[in-house]
Amino acid sequence: MNDQSDTYRWIALQDYQGFLWAMYEAYKGLALASFEGRLPSLRLHEIPGASNCAVAPLTWQTDAPKLDFWVVPINEQTINALKPTLSHSGIFGEDGMVVHTQLATEQQLIFSACDNFDKDCVRVSASVPLSLLEEMLRMGLLERI
Repeated sequence: MNDQSDTYRWIALQDYQGFLWAMYEAYKGLALASFEGRLPSLRLHEIPGASNCAVAPLTWQTDAPKLDFWVVPINEQTINALKPTLSHSGIFGEDGMVVHTQLATEQQLIFSACDNFDKDCVRVSASVPLSLLEEMLRMGLLERI
C-alpha cells in the first residue's frame, strides 16, 4: 500500500463491524464497497447489485493467491443484507474471511482496511469529515484517529 499521508489518515479501529456500519450509513447511496478474501460462504453474489468485477478505484489488493472479490453498492437494501452476513465472528480481523475491504465514492477511495485489518493498514481519506471520525471515537468504534 502506498503511503499517501497528505491524502489519508491512518486510524486504529476498536469495532470493525460498528465502524463499517457507521461509514455505510454516512455514505449510503453514494458509495461502493469491495470485499476480498475467502468469501464463498458469505454469499455476497446474492446481494442486489453485487459484481465480481473491479471498478476503479476498488481493485484487487492481492495478486497471489487469487482471492474472491466482490463489489457491492451501499444503499439501504444492501446495508440490510450485509449486516447479518458480516456480523459474525471470524469475518474480520486476524484470520478473518475478509482479507481486504474498501469503500469508494465517485472514483475516490475513502476507506481501506487491508491485511485482515492490520493496525498499519487501515486508513480513511482526508475527505472523510474529522467530525464524523471524532463521533466514531466517542462511540468507541475507533481507538485513535
